[in-house]
Amino acid sequence: MITEDSAAAVNSNDVTGARIKADIIVEDPNVKPYVAVSLLRDRDLTGLHFNKSPETIVHPVAGFKYTPSGTLIMINGGYRQAHRDDGDLHDHLVHVDAEFSKELPGDNGIEINISAWNFIWGDDTHYDFLEMQNALVWRRGEHWDFTIYQDWSNNTQLTSIGNFTRELYGAFETRYKPNSKEEFRVLLGAYKAGIRCSGGQCRILPGFKGLEFAYRKDF
Repeated sequence: MITEDSAAAVNSNDVTGARIKADIIVEDPNVKPYVAVSLLRDRDLTGLHFNKSPETIVHPVAGFKYTPSGTLIMINGGYRQAHRDDGDLHDHLVHVDAEFSKELPGDNGIEINISAWNFIWGDDTHYDFLEMQNALVWRRGEHWDFTIYQDWSNNTQLTSIGNFTRELYGAFETRYKPNSKEEFRVLLGAYKAGIRCSGGQCRILPGFKGLEFAYRKDF
C-alpha cells in the first residue's frame, strides 16, 4: 500500500522519481484546482517489501479546494499503477478523499472527513479489497472536540475484526484541551489494523477494541 499523496511505496528502501504538480488558475479566487503526476522507479526486492522484480509506478492525482468564508471543501482522487519488469499483471490502486468543514454560530464547528481506496492485485493470490475511513467532528470552542469514527474493510489479510460486523468498525472520541500544552483524550470503540498515513509518513498499527485514555503534556 502506498500513501495517498503520491509518495512511493511503504517499506521501499530504493526508490527514485519525480512528482510534477500544476495549480490551475480560475476566475473565482476561492477555488483552487490542481493536477499532479508521479513517476517512480522502485528497485527494492528485499525484506518486507515483497516485490518480485523492479517496477515503475505511475500515479496521477487531481483535486480542488474551495474556501469561501468560514467553509472548506476539499476533494482529491488518484489512480496508481505499478508496471513490473517481469511482465506480470500490474497492481492498481484507486483512491479518493474529501474534507468538509464549516464554522457554526456560538463558537462551534463541524468537520467531515471521508476516504476510500480500492486495491486490485496483479497476479498475487490475495483478494482485491476495498477500505474506507470516515470521521465526523463537532468542535465546541477552543477546548472540546467530539468525534465519531467509522472504518470498513473487506481485506482478508487484516488481523483485526470490527466491533459491529467483521468488516465494520466504529468509535467515539472526546478530546479536551485545557490549554495549548495539555490534552486529554478518551476513545471508546474499535478501529482496524493496517497502515495509517499522515503528513506523508506511514505506520503499521494493530487493531484496537475497547476503552482508551491518553494524556499529553508538552514541556
